[in-house]
Amino acid sequence: MRKKPVHLREFSCVTCKQEVGVPLDTMKHHMANIHKIDIAKEKGSRQMNIHLDGTDFYESTFTWTFGEVSFTEHTRDSRTGENAALWGAE
Repeated sequence: MRKKPVHLREFSCVTCKQEVGVPLDTMKHHMANIHKIDIAKEKGSRQMNIHLDGTDFYESTFTWTFGEVSFTEHTRDSRTGENAALWGAE
């Protein structure tokens, strides 16, 4: 039986902890309205915190920093197709 593919992408504000596990649009709105930062226009940095490779998934967590303000981006995806076959998941 095949598992349903998973695609998770969520964001959390590290600076004020008001937004946790929200979609990108919500984080963009939070950053613009609370921290006065337009993440599409401001220059920031991204650092990988962790990356995990599993047989049937892979996931990463990054920290984005804009001056004194930071948020995390967490992604988790199922391996599918050729990628899954290479890892022995299918």
